[in-house]
Amino acid sequence: MRELGEGVSIVSIIASEAEVAGWNAEGLPRDLVSIENGAIVTSSKRWPLIIDPQLQGVAWIKSRQSSRVHVQRLGQPKLLAGLRTAIAGGTSILIENMGERVDAILLPILRRAILKKGGRALIAIGDDEIDYSSDFELFLHTKLSNPHYPPELQAELTLVNFTVTPPGLEDQLLSLVIRKERPDLAARKAAVIHQGNEFKIRIKQLEDDILVKLSTAEGDITEDRTLIEGLESAKQQSLDATARLEEGRDITKSINLTAERYREVAKRGATVFFLMNSLHRIHTYYIYSLNAFVVLFQHGIDLVHDAERKAKVARKPKTMLSKLKAATSKIIQMQRFNWNEDLLHQSSLAGEQDISTLSTQLLQKKSIEEKGDLSDLEFQKRCTHLATSITTVLFKYMERGFFARDRLTVVVLLSFAISQASDNINIAQLSRLLSPLEAVEPAGMADDVASWLPGRAWARLKGLEDGAVDTLGVMELSDLGDQLTSGSEEWRAWYKHPEPETQHLPGSSKELSGLPFLLVLRAMRTDRIPAALQNYVGKHLGTSFSNPQSFSMLDVYMESSASTPVFFVLFPGVDPTPWVESLGLGFDISVQKSTLKNISMGQGQEAPAEACLDRMAKQGGWIMLQNIQLMESWLPKLERKLELASEAAAMNFRCFLSAEPPPLSHMYNIPESLLQTCIKVANEAPADLRSNLQRAWSCFSQEHLDACNHTSEYRRCLFGLCFFHAIILGRRRFGQQGWSRQYGFNTGDLKICADVLMSYMNKAQESADGQGISVPWDDLRYIFGEIMYGGHITDFWDRRTNVTYLKALFNEQLLRPGGQLAPGLSLPDTILDYPGYSAHIDGALPAESPVLFGLHPNAEVGYLTSTAEQILGLVVRLRRGASAGSSAPGHATDNGVHGIVDSLEKRLPKRPKLSSVQEKARPLLAGPSAPYVVVAMQEVVQMNFLGEEIARSLGELRKGLNGQLNMSQQMEDLSSGLALNEVPGRNPFHSISWEKLAWPSRKKLDDWFDDLEERAKQLISWEVKLELPISLWLALFNPTAFLTAIQQVSARTRNLPLDNMTIETNATIHHRPEELEVLADKRPPDGAFIHGLHMQGARWMEIEEASTEGTKAVKKICGVSCGGVVTESQAKELLARMPVLYVKAVLVDANWEPTSIGHLRPDAYNCPCYYTSFRGPTYVFLATLDTQEPAFKWVLAGVALLLSTD
Repeated sequence: MRELGEGVSIVSIIASEAEVAGWNAEGLPRDLVSIENGAIVTSSKRWPLIIDPQLQGVAWIKSRQSSRVHVQRLGQPKLLAGLRTAIAGGTSILIENMGERVDAILLPILRRAILKKGGRALIAIGDDEIDYSSDFELFLHTKLSNPHYPPELQAELTLVNFTVTPPGLEDQLLSLVIRKERPDLAARKAAVIHQGNEFKIRIKQLEDDILVKLSTAEGDITEDRTLIEGLESAKQQSLDATARLEEGRDITKSINLTAERYREVAKRGATVFFLMNSLHRIHTYYIYSLNAFVVLFQHGIDLVHDAERKAKVARKPKTMLSKLKAATSKIIQMQRFNWNEDLLHQSSLAGEQDISTLSTQLLQKKSIEEKGDLSDLEFQKRCTHLATSITTVLFKYMERGFFARDRLTVVVLLSFAISQASDNINIAQLSRLLSPLEAVEPAGMADDVASWLPGRAWARLKGLEDGAVDTLGVMELSDLGDQLTSGSEEWRAWYKHPEPETQHLPGSSKELSGLPFLLVLRAMRTDRIPAALQNYVGKHLGTSFSNPQSFSMLDVYMESSASTPVFFVLFPGVDPTPWVESLGLGFDISVQKSTLKNISMGQGQEAPAEACLDRMAKQGGWIMLQNIQLMESWLPKLERKLELASEAAAMNFRCFLSAEPPPLSHMYNIPESLLQTCIKVANEAPADLRSNLQRAWSCFSQEHLDACNHTSEYRRCLFGLCFFHAIILGRRRFGQQGWSRQYGFNTGDLKICADVLMSYMNKAQESADGQGISVPWDDLRYIFGEIMYGGHITDFWDRRTNVTYLKALFNEQLLRPGGQLAPGLSLPDTILDYPGYSAHIDGALPAESPVLFGLHPNAEVGYLTSTAEQILGLVVRLRRGASAGSSAPGHATDNGVHGIVDSLEKRLPKRPKLSSVQEKARPLLAGPSAPYVVVAMQEVVQMNFLGEEIARSLGELRKGLNGQLNMSQQMEDLSSGLALNEVPGRNPFHSISWEKLAWPSRKKLDDWFDDLEERAKQLISWEVKLELPISLWLALFNPTAFLTAIQQVSARTRNLPLDNMTIETNATIHHRPEELEVLADKRPPDGAFIHGLHMQGARWMEIEEASTEGTKAVKKICGVSCGGVVTESQAKELLARMPVLYVKAVLVDANWEPTSIGHLRPDAYNCPCYYTSFRGPTYVFLATLDTQEPAFKWVLAGVALLLSTD
């Protein structure tokens, strides 16, 4: 194949320079990708389907085809009539804002299924055949950023991605900055480009005219005086145009030298926009349009200009009226725009005044002099000021719509992106922070270090030493292990500090800061990473970024216009209606004056909402449409209504929308194109205990308290009920250890329970001793815990927690003055009125801690550690997506994925042969151990399924990377997962999954594969003789089957009814399964040994420690030595290893309570066992554990056994 010569490209072959200049003059952006797209659109034989979220491509087509294009949309009643007219008349049709489905009636047009009859070209549309003009053109357009069209549709069309690129956006923003900062230069540059395009087109026309005249000349052309004079005139015009073009190029070059000095500002804007453009991968509500970005980008520059103007004017005292006028003027200045316009491109167009100014300059041949006399340092400061202002305005706009849980993630992404764009960050250090390495075989810890530092933290520290100098460039990290050994006490004090991120590192590492400091903190105290990242952001971007801003409805209104709806995200306990009504009063807008209409959407509300929207748009009123997520099929129509309103509505018109977010962050319940145009507001209610309690108490009033017959008792009970409500809401923040599933507890539950409480209290009788009234506590607890709040709860163990809270909080102690409601919180000594209880909440409630919720302080550490992993995991995923296909350091390239594939294929365990296992099993299936044999066979089958899928998918990916196969979507997803060290299938968007064939797990791919190898090793050992191992690692594909097998074996051996048996667990005195090897009876006569479990929320007190505490001694169960009790966790020990457990089948006792999850026993802590810390759907079985503390303590602490660590 012949290579293209230097300076020759595909575009230069398809289109001439004059044609490209014509496209630019028509509005096509001047970056290379846009020009290539333009060449494809104009030369493709198939109709183009333009993917254009920013509307730059479709704006060019509308300009290019302005005299002959008709704009239509799918679903419009006039679509077919317009198509028939255009096809027969030879004009163009643009179908804009398409979704992912195409009407079947369009398929003959898309396929160009032209029929020839009697010399006529015909095409079928529905039942009709109409004449087909060869001049007809069809353009399809979608605003979706990542549409998925079926292969058969893609085969008929040419998909052209007009999504703006970073270099292209940066150049366009640079033009916008110049237009705002140096309008004199912007005018000249726009005019130069405009005239340059005209000259290129003119030169091409003259050359074509010359060729036409020469080709049509007759006879001897040297004697044709008219022809020669015409050629001479064309030549002179061409020379003049060329000279003017050269002069324009000189001027452009001079202008660009000045414009380039503003490149930093444009680059900052492009960086922030592409971050905004990637946030939909965190939540589908985080979608923004380029037009909204441009408006805010300009606003950021305007704020700098306004500040400069104000600095020159003497300050005057401001009255309330002047403040309102100032706010109103700012509102009016906010730009109004059509949803389908390209605002960014409009800033680069040349006006008539620009061209006339340039003509004068060209004639006089004046050089361009830079306006102003700023020094280089002053100019740099100004650019930094502009960039900071733009970043602040854009972030505040985004921040207002963030969920509280995502705010820190986004601001960290922003900080890293800005630093990377400015080359102010070490990418190797950042990559190590996001994906820490652990030493494979770290050198042993000194005993004094091992007494306080977990083994995994030591492995990570030793991993930091690897490449500390060569890769990370931090000498202080090269001997971390030695530093800890020699300065153990100093490092221990730092490690134990409640806020180590605020302290310098000990010893020779005390000067470390920034990313190197975060690396050490990540290795030793991951739970403090969220706070450290907040400090990092505050240092690099400022406190306005690190601390959440207070919500202001007026600020939202000042950024809105008739073109931009305001979209409220609804949360429990949050109602945006009062915000809108209060704001409206300040602008003389109210329901009473019929200038504000609030409609709660539901069945049958579509027509009234449409009529009201049209009326308000015409007269300039406000409309609020609530719960629009209930009307998904109607939302496209609403979107079209709002789009039309953006063009013609009165300037004072405003539309407010509200919706509940979808259950999962990757789900859509609002159209993407509608979200793009909205100002999003996600003002969540504070989730701390004090705020929850104050908000619960504010649901009532003094009149409500006085309405009860027994007001003093009612007040105390109501306060206890409010505290219960606040507690169960606040428990959410501890993740699955708090509640294993998400529940929508709300103030409606509280109010109904309060009504029930008042009803019961009004009917209460005097107690027998005459001391107060007799409150039916059991009845009330049942109604509150099982019906009202319990109605939300679907998990048995969560229901038990809820009921236990009521037993602990809602009882007789509420009526005792000064009683203890929670650790550190006492009830009032006297009867208080409504304000008195509010003051008691402010003054008596202690600082929030896990202890207030009944949890161990480690729950806070676990919650923060999980938060840190989630934040850094999202940062990895979004940065990976932003640099897909690049070879940026810290991201896996094809070569990196090749290496991962090689490693995994080598590590893939050998699969047992099922036929061999079946042959061994056949004689054993009639014996007493048959249930165990069946479990072993099932595990072998599952392991083979998983191993085959892993081998197949890795083999296909290898071929795809080598070019032997086309890369399918499954291969792409697998490659992405491997690059992120993520188990394939964990990403809900991926089309390939190993997880669905495996066991539940939350581990990274490396650790997950270690588990796979260990499982295969145990299984191979088991299947040799199909003899039950001395102790079984219970983390099987189906551990419940093994527990059932224990019951079956016991029932057969002891001739007992299987349906009257259950599992009993006892902790042995053996720490590890290897210790069982020395026993005379390695296997118990009844049941089995299991190991590998961990306890979350507490720990197991070993028999040695228990004997010193005066607890129960060793007990023999079927000859097995058991002992120990559940006790408090050690500080910062999140998962405590359990000793070997002895599991046996027992007959159900009559005193045990039968439930859906097993039989609960009154003499033990009934402990749920889950596969992972995700809890919920990973529940396995009910374990019975000895305890000396009351069992309810461990219930509230969320104590559970886990089969696998994270």
